[in-house]
Amino acid sequence: ALLARALAVKLHVSNFGPRSMEVARATRQLADICDRQGEFAQSLEYYQQTVQTLRALTGEQSPATMHAELALVRCHISLGKERQHEGAFGEAAEHFGTALAVLERWRGPHHISLAEVLDALGDLARRQKDFATAERTFRRALLLREQRYGVKHPAMGHTLRNLGLVAQCQGQYATAENCYETALAIYGDRGGKETEANIVEIQHTLHALRFAMGKGLVPVVTASTHPYQSS
Repeated sequence: ALLARALAVKLHVSNFGPRSMEVARATRQLADICDRQGEFAQSLEYYQQTVQTLRALTGEQSPATMHAELALVRCHISLGKERQHEGAFGEAAEHFGTALAVLERWRGPHHISLAEVLDALGDLARRQKDFATAERTFRRALLLREQRYGVKHPAMGHTLRNLGLVAQCQGQYATAENCYETALAIYGDRGGKETEANIVEIQHTLHALRFAMGKGLVPVVTASTHPYQSS
């Protein structure tokens, strides 16, 4: 499929020239295929080519350009995570920052779609021990999710865990404990493998924290509010 699409792009370029809607569509299809196959660097290159073509054909602010630019976001997030895993934190920050800028441009600063990128940026900052930036970024993600879903939605649990990790790294054990307990309360009895995995991970982190606090294996007592809940 990838080879066929690549040949189609060459054929369209030959028939219509490099700046045509046919070339843009074929290049976008190539990008989608590479993205599904996990070839994110190649996918990003094709998406960027699509954006350049559509900008020339339809303008900077056209819906076609918008959709093509938004497609770049997933690639930048995936590449950012790859670079972070490799320890290339500077490159990871560039990818996450670009993804955030694209979303803010087209969706605005308060759209829920920003939350995933903010979580990624916050995690990167935490790993670099920039705890002030990490906390600020996670709080922003938490607020977006709270405004969109409410305080008891399971989407809140992941960011609360992240905030707990930031607090724990700074020795703010009571705050961290509260974050973990609240995340567990949010997950509650919800089913699903992902939820179960999240619960187990938080419980392990919480037990380790309580040992550090000298509490030992204290039964989990869930909290009704969390320290970062908006008033």
